[in-house]
Amino acid sequence: MAHKAAGERQAAAREHDRLEQMMQINAIGEELKKTQSSRAHNINILAGNVAGLPLGEGHKAIVRQLKSRDELNGTEVKLLHYVEAKERWAVERDCGERLLLKPANLYRGISASASTEDKLAAAIDASFDEAKAKKFVKLPETASQAAYRGNLTAVLKYLRKGDVNARCVSKMNRTLLHEAVNANNPTIVDLLLSKRADPNLASVLGSTPLHQAAAAGLDDMCRKLIAAGADVNLRTADGKSTASAPRAAGHTAILQMLVDAGLDESEPVVAIV
Repeated sequence: MAHKAAGERQAAAREHDRLEQMMQINAIGEELKKTQSSRAHNINILAGNVAGLPLGEGHKAIVRQLKSRDELNGTEVKLLHYVEAKERWAVERDCGERLLLKPANLYRGISASASTEDKLAAAIDASFDEAKAKKFVKLPETASQAAYRGNLTAVLKYLRKGDVNARCVSKMNRTLLHEAVNANNPTIVDLLLSKRADPNLASVLGSTPLHQAAAAGLDDMCRKLIAAGADVNLRTADGKSTASAPRAAGHTAILQMLVDAGLDESEPVVAIV
């Protein structure tokens, strides 16, 4: 019975992933229809954060929501390198001026002529660029699968030498914590959190482990993540808050938990992917 229940949970998690990806593709398609005539830049601005891509060295990006210098909003800059000490990107304008800007003030879109399939492929390719640019530690797909399947022995073996916060680039930049939460495996989640896994790292789609747990209605998992420092105000790449899915599903206990932890939906905070 336990094996059957685990199989059902894994099947439900896979279906959740599939639906999340399809919702993202559909949202991008709708935005493409709305912005088909927009040619203000070589890179279209698709509603700010709907079709945002990861940032990487050499990429072009659009400045947005910059309060200190409003005249720069909507202009294009080139990304030079990421300054970890400042948590800022060094960028260069066409006029040669160089600035340090927060990732949240930079946006990469995709040309309106691209198909939704091309857009998704570009997002995945860009995640490889991001991993290289920010020197992310790459998580082997075998370790990612072990966390998802509940293979505690394999996860422990990886953690002896591996980085608990490494990201599996081939699986949309998800971490071990993403996979363990997705499989609703409290044992591996507890292990990863005890090893200081960062609950605020997001996938390419901007989904954090807390987004996943809240969407699946996993009260105890949400409680663990919040206690470990999960930011309840981070949003996905398409602007959904941690409360969006549980509100739609009627998970009132999780909604109250998020509110008690400081949820504020009045000012969106976009997750850095």
